[in-house]
Amino acid sequence: TLCCCAMASEQTCRKVPFTLLGSGGVGAALLKAIVGARELHDTSYGLRFCAEAVCDSSGIAKTTDGELSDEAIAAILAHKAGGGKLADLVLSGVTITAKSADVATSAFLEAQVEREGGMLIDCTATGDTIPALLATAAAGGRVVSANKKPFASDYNAFKALVRRAAAPGTVRFESSVGAGLPVIAALQRTIAAADPVSSISGSFSGTLGYVMSGLQEGRPFSEVVLTAKDL
Repeated sequence: TLCCCAMASEQTCRKVPFTLLGSGGVGAALLKAIVGARELHDTSYGLRFCAEAVCDSSGIAKTTDGELSDEAIAAILAHKAGGGKLADLVLSGVTITAKSADVATSAFLEAQVEREGGMLIDCTATGDTIPALLATAAAGGRVVSANKKPFASDYNAFKALVRRAAAPGTVRFESSVGAGLPVIAALQRTIAAADPVSSISGSFSGTLGYVMSGLQEGRPFSEVVLTAKDL
C-alpha cells in the first residue's frame, strides 16, 4: 500500500501495519519510539509503521480507520501509565473490545490477530501469546517478539516458530534475550557455517547484569532490586 507521507509529500512511503500485544513498560516504550521516529522512518526508509490495534490482557483498542493516530496512541499510553486497563478506556474514534470473563486470554488474543501478511509484535511476558504467534507465522505473517516465554517454555511452539524463522523477515526474537546483544544472530551464523558450538556461558539478562554490577559496587541487594524495578 502506498501513501503520501506528511513529512515528504513528494515521496511515497510504504505502510507497515502491526498489532501490538502488551502495552506495559516495553510495549509503551516501543510505541513512543515509533511515534518519535516518524521523520526518520519516512526520509531514510520510506516506511510508516501503523498501529492497527493495541492489546492487553483485558481488551483491545483499534479504529475503523485502520490506523490508530499518534494522538490516540498518546492517550492509550497515558491511560496505561496511570494504571488503567484497555477495557476501561473511553476514547473518541477508538473501538474498545473487552475480554469476557469466560474467555481465556490466549484465545482472546488469537482471535484478534490479522493473519494475512500482517505483523504481530509481542511485548508481553506471558505464554498466552503463543497461539497468536503461531497463527500469524503459519499464515505467512511476520512475528516480532521481545517475550521470551514462547521460545523458552513450550518446546513444540519453539520448534514451530524457529522453523518459520528460517524464512527471511518472518519471525524475529533477538530482543527476547541478552538485551541489545546480537546473541541469537551470532549463534545462528556460527551454526550455519558448520562451526560446532561446544559450550555457551554468560549472563544473558540485562536486569541480572545490572543487579550483579550493583552488588559488586557494594550496594545493598534490596536497594539494587528496587532501583532496577523503577528503571
